[in-house]
Amino acid sequence: MKATDSVSYSSFWNQLSLNNQAALSSEAENVELIAINKNKIKAVLFSGNEQKSVLILKGKLKGNYFVSNHKRTIIPIPLIYGEFKNNQFQLAINEQNTIQVDRLNNQWGWIFFFLAENNQTRSYEYKRISR
Repeated sequence: MKATDSVSYSSFWNQLSLNNQAALSSEAENVELIAINKNKIKAVLFSGNEQKSVLILKGKLKGNYFVSNHKRTIIPIPLIYGEFKNNQFQLAINEQNTIQVDRLNNQWGWIFFFLAENNQTRSYEYKRISR
Protein backbone atom coordinates (compact mmCIF):
# COMPACT_ATOMS: atom_id res chain seq x y z
CA MET A 1 0.00 0.00 0.00
CA LYS A 2 1.20 3.48 -0.63
CA ALA A 3 -0.15 6.86 0.30
CA THR A 4 -2.22 8.69 -2.30
CA ASP A 5 -0.73 12.03 -1.18
CA SER A 6 2.10 12.68 -3.66
CA VAL A 7 3.72 15.39 -1.54
CA SER A 8 4.47 13.44 1.63
CA TYR A 9 4.74 9.72 1.06
CA SER A 10 4.88 7.64 4.20
CA SER A 11 4.32 3.92 4.36
CA PHE A 12 1.14 2.56 5.88
CA TRP A 13 3.28 0.25 8.03
CA ASN A 14 5.17 3.24 9.49
CA GLN A 15 1.86 4.86 10.46
CA LEU A 16 0.70 1.72 12.26
CA SER A 17 4.01 1.21 14.07
CA LEU A 18 4.08 4.92 15.06
CA ASN A 19 7.41 5.31 13.28
CA ASN A 20 8.15 8.93 12.40
CA GLN A 21 10.59 8.18 9.58
CA ALA A 22 9.19 8.99 6.13
CA ALA A 23 9.54 5.98 3.85
CA LEU A 24 8.15 4.80 0.55
CA SER A 25 6.60 1.38 0.55
CA SER A 26 7.38 -1.04 -2.22
CA GLU A 27 4.66 -1.93 -4.74
CA ALA A 28 5.13 -5.54 -3.60
CA GLU A 29 4.42 -4.72 0.07
CA ASN A 30 0.92 -5.13 1.47
CA VAL A 31 -0.56 -4.88 4.96
CA GLU A 32 -3.36 -7.16 6.14
CA LEU A 33 -5.50 -5.99 9.09
CA ILE A 34 -7.36 -8.54 11.23
CA ALA A 35 -9.66 -7.53 14.10
CA ILE A 36 -8.87 -9.66 17.16
CA ASN A 37 -11.43 -7.98 19.45
CA LYS A 38 -12.69 -4.44 20.23
CA ASN A 39 -9.31 -3.52 21.74
CA LYS A 40 -6.80 -5.15 19.37
CA ILE A 41 -6.05 -5.37 15.66
CA LYS A 42 -3.40 -7.64 14.19
CA ALA A 43 -1.41 -6.08 11.33
CA VAL A 44 0.70 -8.33 9.08
CA LEU A 45 3.24 -6.91 6.61
CA PHE A 46 3.74 -8.97 3.44
CA SER A 47 6.37 -8.58 0.75
CA GLY A 48 4.87 -10.46 -2.16
CA ASN A 49 3.52 -13.63 -0.53
CA GLU A 50 6.16 -13.66 2.23
CA GLN A 51 5.24 -12.47 5.73
CA LYS A 52 7.82 -9.92 6.94
CA SER A 53 6.47 -8.62 10.25
CA VAL A 54 3.49 -8.66 12.63
CA LEU A 55 2.15 -5.95 14.97
CA ILE A 56 -0.58 -6.18 17.59
CA LEU A 57 -2.21 -2.74 17.68
CA LYS A 58 -3.88 -1.86 20.97
CA GLY A 59 -6.62 0.75 21.21
CA LYS A 60 -10.39 1.02 21.01
CA LEU A 61 -12.86 0.36 18.24
CA LYS A 62 -15.41 3.20 18.22
CA GLY A 63 -18.05 2.74 15.53
CA ASN A 64 -16.17 2.76 12.21
CA TYR A 65 -12.97 4.09 13.82
CA PHE A 66 -10.06 2.41 15.56
CA VAL A 67 -8.10 4.77 17.84
CA SER A 68 -4.71 3.54 19.04
CA ASN A 69 -3.52 3.83 22.60
CA HIS A 70 -1.31 6.82 23.29
CA LYS A 71 2.43 6.24 23.14
CA ARG A 72 3.63 8.78 25.67
CA THR A 73 7.02 9.79 27.00
CA ILE A 74 7.24 12.16 29.96
CA ILE A 75 10.52 13.33 31.50
CA PRO A 76 10.09 15.81 34.37
CA ILE A 77 12.91 17.44 36.29
CA PRO A 78 11.13 20.32 38.08
CA LEU A 79 12.27 23.84 37.16
CA ILE A 80 15.26 22.52 35.19
CA TYR A 81 14.13 20.28 32.34
CA GLY A 82 10.93 18.68 31.11
CA GLU A 83 9.80 16.85 27.99
CA PHE A 84 6.41 15.50 26.88
CA LYS A 85 5.80 13.45 23.71
CA ASN A 86 2.54 11.94 22.49
CA ASN A 87 2.17 9.69 19.42
CA GLN A 88 -1.11 8.14 18.22
CA PHE A 89 -3.12 7.19 15.12
CA GLN A 90 -6.74 6.69 14.11
CA LEU A 91 -7.97 4.34 11.34
CA ALA A 92 -11.28 4.65 9.48
CA ILE A 93 -12.80 3.45 6.21
CA ASN A 94 -14.10 6.46 4.28
CA GLU A 95 -16.78 6.88 1.58
CA GLN A 96 -14.31 5.97 -1.20
CA ASN A 97 -13.67 2.60 0.54
CA THR A 98 -10.08 3.59 1.33
CA ILE A 99 -8.40 3.49 4.72
CA GLN A 100 -7.99 6.93 6.27
CA VAL A 101 -5.11 7.26 8.74
CA ASP A 102 -5.03 10.34 10.94
CA ARG A 103 -1.74 10.68 12.78
CA LEU A 104 -1.07 12.83 15.87
CA ASN A 105 2.47 13.55 17.00
CA ASN A 106 3.03 16.37 19.47
CA GLN A 107 6.05 17.27 21.59
CA TRP A 108 6.82 20.03 24.01
CA GLY A 109 9.29 20.72 26.75
CA TRP A 110 11.25 23.29 28.69
CA ILE A 111 14.80 24.02 29.77
CA PHE A 112 14.88 26.23 32.84
CA PHE A 113 12.08 28.68 32.01
CA PHE A 114 12.20 28.48 28.19
CA LEU A 115 9.29 26.63 26.57
CA ALA A 116 9.36 24.93 23.15
CA GLU A 117 6.68 23.04 21.23
CA ASN A 118 6.28 20.98 18.03
CA ASN A 119 2.86 19.63 16.99
CA GLN A 120 2.00 17.65 13.86
CA THR A 121 -1.28 16.22 12.70
CA ARG A 122 -1.32 14.47 9.32
CA SER A 123 -3.86 12.52 7.36
CA TYR A 124 -3.19 9.76 4.80
CA GLU A 125 -5.40 7.59 2.57
CA TYR A 126 -4.54 4.08 1.42
CA LYS A 127 -6.28 2.07 -1.30
CA ARG A 128 -7.80 -1.23 -0.32
CA ILE A 129 -6.63 -4.22 -2.36
CA SER A 130 -8.07 -7.71 -2.60
CA ARG A 131 -5.89 -10.73 -1.95
